[in-house]
Parts: sequence; structure tokens; C-alpha cells
Amino acid sequence: MNKHFLFIGLSCLTACTVGPDYKRPDFVSDDEIAKALSLNEKASPVLRSDWYAAFEDEKLNALIDQALTNNPTLDSYAHKLKRARHLLAAAKVAGLPVFDVSGGYTKVKPSRNVAGAVRENYYTVGLDASWETDFWGAERRKAEAAKAAVETAKAGLDDMKIILKAEVVSVYVSLRSAQERLRLLEQAADVQNSLSDIADSNRFAGLTATTDALTVHIATERLKAQIPSLEQAVDTYKNALAVLAGVLPDALTPLTGTDTDANIVNAPFKCDLSALYDIPAAVIRHRPDVRAAESELVAANAEIGQAVAALYPNISLSALFGFQADVFKRLTSKNSHLVNLTPTISLPLFHWNALTNAVKAAEEGEQAQKSAYKAALLSAVRDLKDSMTQVNKSYAAHLKNKQVTVKARDLAALTMKLYRSGLVPLSDALQSIQNLLNARSSEIAGKAEVYQAVAAFYKAVGV
Repeated sequence: MNKHFLFIGLSCLTACTVGPDYKRPDFVSDDEIAKALSLNEKASPVLRSDWYAAFEDEKLNALIDQALTNNPTLDSYAHKLKRARHLLAAAKVAGLPVFDVSGGYTKVKPSRNVAGAVRENYYTVGLDASWETDFWGAERRKAEAAKAAVETAKAGLDDMKIILKAEVVSVYVSLRSAQERLRLLEQAADVQNSLSDIADSNRFAGLTATTDALTVHIATERLKAQIPSLEQAVDTYKNALAVLAGVLPDALTPLTGTDTDANIVNAPFKCDLSALYDIPAAVIRHRPDVRAAESELVAANAEIGQAVAALYPNISLSALFGFQADVFKRLTSKNSHLVNLTPTISLPLFHWNALTNAVKAAEEGEQAQKSAYKAALLSAVRDLKDSMTQVNKSYAAHLKNKQVTVKARDLAALTMKLYRSGLVPLSDALQSIQNLLNARSSEIAGKAEVYQAVAAFYKAVGV
């Protein structure tokens, strides 16, 4: 028996881990990424996960906090991570001996037609032990794959948090934009209604035609006809925020109700765009989707080791330590001790190339994951590049929209003054109001696009 234990012990001491060890592929360097994106590698930025706090909108902050707490999809990802961690804990001990307690009664009454058959009648109780030694590292490779699965699940949870924050910002800004455009539309309709009194006064003074009052009424009704579609958009955005926050729509009324004074699209834009690009190229590799792709590559690499290990001899040990007696009362007596030790070694002989094909399949799987990792890396660079362009272009458009609004407001004020004096026709006054409404609506929509572009940028960065 001592020889058997010595054999198993030496096997463990000389155990190895077959198959290739993981090495990150070097598709593109950080320097190449930084150059492609014009990043400031010398900067030491603090990439805050609550980047949206720079917008200084307490209701937005509260909505995101609620979404991060209650969103059911996010909760699902959290449970997937816990599951992966439990599987890893199980994989780490897979190569250790296992022990079971067993007990039984055996009674054999042999056939009289079988010569030399032995009658058996005994009780057995004992401790079963079995150990399949991980001599070639198959179980250690499985543990590597399980650890990679944990990293994949963690990356999935992080990615969902990033997506959720960006989505809440985008929908919230769209809601505030729709609410403000609705308010402007109602305000423009009221202004046009006031033109009826001016039209009547000018008509009595002989300055305008008798049809002006009817023209004002038609123009006003045309504006009011646009209100239902905006009201529907407001309700749609509220419902979308409720889903993201994991609650029913009515529960968000305090956070999504109309608030003209505190509307984010009316407040000054407070995000420092000049500091956005002070980030190292390494952020690309830390994006959750890129991390997940690399973790899947690590798992694919570990599968090669598992397949290779199956080509080598398998060493195992089983044992039973207990008691055996023909009478139950004598089961625990000194003479009833039972020891059964069985070391085993098995070598694959002929499997119709199944084992070698398993190795080749694992190698092809790793190559596929390498390509997927490269694709994720390049897509991350593209996303960041696109988001940077989107931020710059949308902000430039926003500044132009502001200038147009100022000019449209001045022109509307002048035109209304001239119309009251009877110096310009009603059509000019109505057109000036419509121009101002269009300019202000474009300014609001453009500002919303800036906020959404910043959200897309931080999503592309991976925070």
C-alpha cells in the first residue's frame, strides 16, 4: 500500500500543465491607437463613472441611480456573475480527492447449478475516497476557463451599466427636448392668437384686409395640430424611462414632469468638451466588450489544454476504508476493518482520431476567438472615433443654431412692431413667428444632440 501512495505522490509532484499558455495577441499597439484617435497620452485624467453629474441635473442623477438599482436586465447580469463565480469555485476543487460515506447489506444465495459458487451474507460501512489526479493539468485548464467566464460575466455587467447610463441620459434629454418644444408650440399659438386683436384694429383703421382674422385663426389651428404628436412623444419617453428605471411610469412623475425653469435643454451647457480627449489609449482595452472578447479568448486557449490532456495517460486512485462483517453487531469490531485501495492508470489506445480532432477543433476555436477579439478592439476604436466626431460636429451645429435663434428673435420682434403699425402684412408677422419657432426648436434639438453625443462618447470610452 505504501508503494501505491508513493506512486500517486510522485505523480502529483511531477504533474505538469499541457497545452499553450495564454499570451495576449499584439494586433495594434497603444501608441498606434493614440495616434489614430489623437489622444493626449500625457494626460492623467480621472474617468469618473458618474460623468453625467457634470450636467448638474439632479433629476437626471436620481433617474440614473434608480436605474442602476432597479433595472431588471442589470439584475439579471448581476446574477449571471454570481453564477459564474460559483462555477469557478467548483472548478478550482475539481482536481482534489472526493469522499463519500457509504453503507450496505449484501446477500447472495448462489444457484445450485453453479459449481463453486459462494454464499455471501455481510454488512459493509465505510468511507469511499476517489481521486482522479490532474497530472496533465486538464482540471487546471478548466479552472482557467471558469475564471475567464467570471471575467466575461463581470465585463457583461459593467457593459450593461455603461449602456444603461448612456440610454437614460439620451431618453431623458429627448423627453426634456420634447417637453420644451411642446411649450414653445403652445406659446407660439398664443402669440398668433394675439394677432387677431391687432388684425381687427388694423382692419377698422383701414390698414389691413378683412380676411386677416381668419388667416390668423387658420395659422393658429395649424400650429395646434402639431401638439398631439409631441404629447405622444413625451408619453413615449416617459414610458421608456420607466422601463429603464424598473418601475411603472406613474412612479417617475416627480422626476419626469414638466419643469421649464430646470429643463436641461434651457440651462447653459456645462460640460468641458476640451478635456474629453485627455485619456490614454489603454481605455480601449479596458472597455467591457473588449475585456469580454479577451476573456473568451483566454477560455478558448484553456480548452486546447483540456483537449491535449486527453491524449495522455489518466491516473486515478479509489479507496474504501471501513468495516465489513456477516453479523451487524460485529461490524465495528477490530477484526472487521476493511481497506480497499485501487490505483489505476489508463492510456488512450484507439479512438478513431476523435481525440486529435478535438485538439484541432479547440485550436480552430482559439483562432476564431482571436479574430473576434481583434474585431472587438477595432470596433472600440471606431466607436470612440465616431463619438469624438459626433461631439465636435453636434456642438458646432449647436452654436450656429444659437446664432440663428438670436437673429430670428430680433427679426420677429421687429416684424411684430411693424405689423402693429400697419407697415407690413400679416403674412410677414406669421412667418416671423414660424421662423422663430423653427429656430428655437432646432436649437433645442441640437442641444439635446450635444448631450446625447457626450453620453455616446463616455459609452465608447467604457465608463
